[in-house]
Amino acid sequence: MHRPLRILLAEDHLDDGEAAARSLQGENDRVDTAARRHVAVGLAARTRYDIILLSVELPIVDGLEAAVAVRADERVRGEEPVPIVAYSSHQAEGLKERCIAAGTNEFIVAQIGSHDLVEAVRKWADRRPTVLLADDSPHVRQLVIQQLRGMCRVVTATNGKDALEQFARHAVSLVLLDMNMPVLDGYATAVAIRQRPDGLLVPIVALTASDDDEARTRAVAAGCTMHVAKPVTAGVLQSIVEFALQHDGGSQATAEGIALAAIPAADVQVEVEPFMADLVPAYVTEKRRQVRHLRRLVHASDLSQLRRVAHDLKGTGTAYGIPEVTRLGSALESAGQQGDAAAAAALVDELDDLLARVQEKLGA
Repeated sequence: MHRPLRILLAEDHLDDGEAAARSLQGENDRVDTAARRHVAVGLAARTRYDIILLSVELPIVDGLEAAVAVRADERVRGEEPVPIVAYSSHQAEGLKERCIAAGTNEFIVAQIGSHDLVEAVRKWADRRPTVLLADDSPHVRQLVIQQLRGMCRVVTATNGKDALEQFARHAVSLVLLDMNMPVLDGYATAVAIRQRPDGLLVPIVALTASDDDEARTRAVAAGCTMHVAKPVTAGVLQSIVEFALQHDGGSQATAEGIALAAIPAADVQVEVEPFMADLVPAYVTEKRRQVRHLRRLVHASDLSQLRRVAHDLKGTGTAYGIPEVTRLGSALESAGQQGDAAAAAALVDELDDLLARVQEKLGA
């Protein structure tokens, strides 16, 4: 069964707006209407629609200008383009080409309320479920987007405050929530989502570096429906998403993370999944730059910031095919928590050596 759609209809002649909306929408679909270009653009900025229908023949609603403005806003936000179908009741020379150049997906000759517009919605509407990922690590965000490509639309946030803003804009089907974030942590974010009428039943998956009973209990108390210990591989993440999307927010579940083993120093283990191959060299290069930052933190005795960097290493290494990075990140985080600067320095040296060997193995 298809999920409800969000449709934006930008049309000047909306005297019978309710009838026009009814002609486009299926059961539980939502159709918003706009009779001015700036209104349409403003609505698109506040709500992520599954499809936008733009009239391009009228003096009041200039669909081409609206399409250009919507595409510009999407580029600023770094979002996937929403499908836009331009329509006119008459064909005009060069109109189709102008519409495509403005960023629309298709131009059709149709009238408001016609079967052709209904078919355009059926053809172009983006029916994929939307997954909101909130994690302050850019590597985790990039990783999850790659791992879930094709399964769903992934919207990202770098902290809990941003996550709440994204939740309000999108029709979110599932939330993947890092519990250790700046500004507003995952626990407070989960509580805030549950306080929203549209957040009562949405599944929330807590992503934590701990798999103990305390972490699970705290996540459940905040409103999470599933607890997952990092790091998470593609297969595990895809299974989690499939499971969560098939169950409502009333059920509780736990998915186990991956058991990690130390890798002998004589050989470095790199097991990269094919679809991740292009991302790994850049990841390793960034981690080597991060090593220099870690050395400065050790020298400055800034173990608090060191723990945050180590937390990122722990949460991404295995997912990028280098489980030893995860092991060292976990050990480095523990050293920071214990205030052991000497141990931290030794682990940073070990990490630097590991990454150098990985680069050599990859031929990077």
